Amino acid sequence: MENKKYLIIRRTEVEELEQIKEFYKSRDYHQEVHPTCTVITAQKDEELIGVVRICPENGVLMLRGMEIKPEFQRQGIGSRMLGEVEKILQGKECFGIPYEHLERFYGQIGFQKIDDKEAPSFLQNRITKYRQEYPDTRFILMKKSA
Repeated sequence: MENKKYLIIRRTEVEELEQIKEFYKSRDYHQEVHPTCTVITAQKDEELIGVVRICPENGVLMLRGMEIKPEFQRQGIGSRMLGEVEKILQGKECFGIPYEHLERFYGQIGFQKIDDKEAPSFLQNRITKYRQEYPDTRFILMKKSA
């Protein structure tokens, strides 16, 4: 069981961008992190253990890059981070492309699976590309309505 006393979930500052990039690199996640994104982190005893971003893309918001160090997974940290995401997204529409097995996880804060045709065209293209590049991985499109 995690010790919540020493776990901090918070929005980060732009000055911390390099630390975020290094964390993603260590998790083999290579998407660009832009200063326009709102970044939520989880830290335990000053160690960065989780990151997720809300990023504006092509006129819509995207939930991107939820990563938690393996030794801290399945302890409720991701759900607590989603709680912070939910506050930020209050009254805003947002899309995401998670792994299929995470549908219920993101559903905690109102994301619902949608048909590819219901997403903006750039996301239809992105999920098609993901499915071609990673044929053994099942991706879905999800949307949180405003």
